[in-house]
Amino acid sequence: MKRTSSVLSLKLASLGLVSLGLASVLMSCTSPTPIASPTPIAVSSPATPPAASLTPASPTNTLATITEIRQQPVWVRPVSAVQDISAREGMGLQLGEIIRTQGEAAAQVDLKNGLAFRIRGDASLKIQPNNRLNLTAGDMITWVPPGLTLPAEIITPTAVAGIRGTTVFVKIPSDPKGETEFFSWEGTVSVRLLGQTEEILLKTGDEVKIRRGETDINQIRKRVRRFTPQEFTERQRNNRFLRNFKQPLPTLKLIETLQPGQVVSDLKSSKAKPLLVADLKRKSLNPEPDLKQPAELRRAIEADKKSGKASQKMLQKARAEVKRDKAGNVGKKILQEAKLSRSRPISLTPKEKQRG
Repeated sequence: MKRTSSVLSLKLASLGLVSLGLASVLMSCTSPTPIASPTPIAVSSPATPPAASLTPASPTNTLATITEIRQQPVWVRPVSAVQDISAREGMGLQLGEIIRTQGEAAAQVDLKNGLAFRIRGDASLKIQPNNRLNLTAGDMITWVPPGLTLPAEIITPTAVAGIRGTTVFVKIPSDPKGETEFFSWEGTVSVRLLGQTEEILLKTGDEVKIRRGETDINQIRKRVRRFTPQEFTERQRNNRFLRNFKQPLPTLKLIETLQPGQVVSDLKSSKAKPLLVADLKRKSLNPEPDLKQPAELRRAIEADKKSGKASQKMLQKARAEVKRDKAGNVGKKILQEAKLSRSRPISLTPKEKQRG
């Protein structure tokens, strides 16, 4: 009996150990596994350009400098950047960078080689190699200081303007169907269509407007318009590019001196010099009047009020033009201007008086 109870006790003890082991296993299965503390999640702040792009380019890489900002906002898109940064005066620009103005904002950029430009009116311009300025929108005036001949090109979605030490104005309309304007403030400007080599030459006061997609250069050449001296002077007075900056345009005095159709070489010509001196005093005479511009002929007639020699010479040219023009429209206008001029009376034939 005693032996049987001992065996029973041993079995119960063994069963207790098994129960404890099972309980331990169950506890280990049900106890929570330690969870690693959460890794902090970085909250992305608005993208900020690299610090290097927020400062002017290093002197070794700087191709141009923003010398004046008339009104903000003006933006710069650094090379390899995905967003614009706010521009400021003194900021350097590198090759391939884009400068952009918004609304009434305006800015001036001077390149190290002497080429310079001003942009405004939702303009966007990219500086490219070999003095090529890619204007895709807005208004722009580009110039080279007097005495410096520096070939440069202004590339637009419509045409390319080439300058050789001149001052040219380009206006790209916001409407893609509109006409891009090219206007020579002084000197000779060449204009060619994209993908073509034939050029249209504009002189001081000449304007041409071209629509996107046009391909007939001859038809466009017929639309070149030369401003009258009054129109040219009036445009100078009202132009914000010429006068609304701290520093006047370096070529402004030259623009004020030249008349439509003139170039700098006319001022240097020894033969034209005596006539041009009088012209600069009166600001009213083109040394080589265009017979299709009656107002210019009238000023030529007014040039010599004492002797009338210039008047008679212009009258002879007018008569020759009437003979060449079958309809006589150009000649009629010229003769009418001659008759209405303030110079000494000029004797017209009866037929000429009828045409006038």
